[in-house]
Amino acid sequence: MNKYFGSPLIEYLPALGFLVFTIIYLGLANSYVAVIGGEDDARAFPSGVAWVMLILTLLDLVSRSKTSTGKMLLRVLNPAGQDQGPVRGVKVPPGKQIIAILWIFGFAALMFVIGILFAVPIYAFVSMRFRSKLPFVLAASVTALLTLAIWLLFGAALRINFYQGIFFEF
Repeated sequence: MNKYFGSPLIEYLPALGFLVFTIIYLGLANSYVAVIGGEDDARAFPSGVAWVMLILTLLDLVSRSKTSTGKMLLRVLNPAGQDQGPVRGVKVPPGKQIIAILWIFGFAALMFVIGILFAVPIYAFVSMRFRSKLPFVLAASVTALLTLAIWLLFGAALRINFYQGIFFEF
């Protein structure tokens, strides 16, 4: 197998996929036009998220290499990941991998349809209750605190209007 900067190409693929996604997301975020207020209002938050995601994805990409910079980044940013490659002999069934990806796509679809303020708590609760198998009361309590924190930080303190979703758009 071909190696690039000391690592096989397959080890770079997740980070490269996120890099492509991030560049597309950044381009879309910069095309937003505000309905009310200044033009920069609509793109401020998604552009900020995209730039942070771009930086983190680039750091992830470099940390996957076996170069001195990659090893240093891995040591500083993820000490637990040092000298760990794919675990030999452990195979994750393709079905589990597909389900993990479907959870992310399901969350994105939920945000698109019902908006951020409703999708985040639903996703958090369902994840904690059914994926992590936390007790109902604990999952509901953490979800309630999470929802309150999101609303207080972004809605009240920063006064950011949440995306309403296509279902509640009208």
